[in-house]
Amino acid sequence: GNNDLNVRLKVMLEHAKLFEKLYKNKRNFIIMRKHMVKYIKGFDDVKKLKIDLMKTKNAKEVEKIVNYVIINYFLAQNINVNHLEVDVP
Repeated sequence: GNNDLNVRLKVMLEHAKLFEKLYKNKRNFIIMRKHMVKYIKGFDDVKKLKIDLMKTKNAKEVEKIVNYVIINYFLAQNINVNHLEVDVP
C-alpha cells in the first residue's frame, strides 16, 4: 500500500544522501537515478514520480520530491470524501 511506498521513499532518500556524501565530486549524481527508480518499481501511478526522479541532480532535489509525495499520500489517506460537504448549485 501507500505506507510501503512511503517507507521505500525514505530509504531511497537515505541512499541518495549517502551516495552524495560518499561520492561528492567523484561520481555524477546521474548514476544514482537508476537505483532510485528501482525503489518505486511495482507501485501503481508512479509514472510522474519516476519522471521527476530521473531529472534530479542531487539529494536535496530528491528530498523535495519525497516530502511532497509523502505529504500528499498522507492527506489522501486521511480525507474521507464521503464526509465532505459540497454546495452544488
